[in-house]
Amino acid sequence: MLEKIIELRKEGMSFRKIAKELNSTVGKVQYQWVKHQKQISIEPEKQKEEMKRPTPKKRSGVLKAKVKGIRKDISLRTEIQQLFTSPKRLFIYWKVPEKILKMVLEQFQINRNEIRYFLRLYDVTSIEFNGHNHHSTFDMIVPEHANNWFINGLKSNRSYCTEYGIILPDGKFFSLCRSNVLHTPRMEDKVEYHSMRELIEFESGQVEKPQWVEHVSTYSYYVRN
Repeated sequence: MLEKIIELRKEGMSFRKIAKELNSTVGKVQYQWVKHQKQISIEPEKQKEEMKRPTPKKRSGVLKAKVKGIRKDISLRTEIQQLFTSPKRLFIYWKVPEKILKMVLEQFQINRNEIRYFLRLYDVTSIEFNGHNHHSTFDMIVPEHANNWFINGLKSNRSYCTEYGIILPDGKFFSLCRSNVLHTPRMEDKVEYHSMRELIEFESGQVEKPQWVEHVSTYSYYVRN
C-alpha cells in the first residue's frame, strides 16, 4: 500500500483522491505517508553516525593457528650455547627437539641405532665464520641422551665456536645447531696477537673489512671514526 501511495503522490494526487483510488480512508493514507517521511529523515542521521564510528583495527600479533583441532607447534627449533667456566674451559649445553631429529633421520634414511652424536669445536680466530672457513677443528663423541658437555685445554687468545650434530653414513658431519663465538683471554706475552699492520691497512682503506675477531675484548682494536 505504501509503495502505491508514494507513486500516486509523485503524480500530484491529493490524499483524498489517493484514498478513493485505493478504496481506503484519508486518515490511513496520511498515516502511511507521515510514517514514510519520518523514516526518510532518520536514514541520513544513521548514515552520519555510522561514518563517525571508528573503524575497528585489525588485530596484529602472533597467530596461534590450529590444524584439525591440534595447535600448531612453533617450538621446533634447536639451541646451543657455550660459556666459560675458566679461561681454558668451556661448558656447552644444547637442545634438539625429537621431531627435528626424526625429520633428519627420515631425510637421510638413517636408523636411530646407527647415529653417532658429535660436538665439533672450531678455531675461528680473526675469521668471519661461515661454517667452512676455520683454522682447525676438534671432534668429540657424546652420548645419545647428553645435553651438556665440558671442553678443556683451550688455547689463550683464540676464538672458538661449537656445533652439535651427527655423522652421516658417508662419514660427513651434519650440524644440527651452532653456538655463539667466545674469545679466550690472552694469558702470556708470547701469545700471538693482531699485528699493527692489519690496523694500518684497515685505516688507510687498503682492506674493506678488518681481519679481527668480531667480538670486543680488552685486546681488540678500537678504531675512531
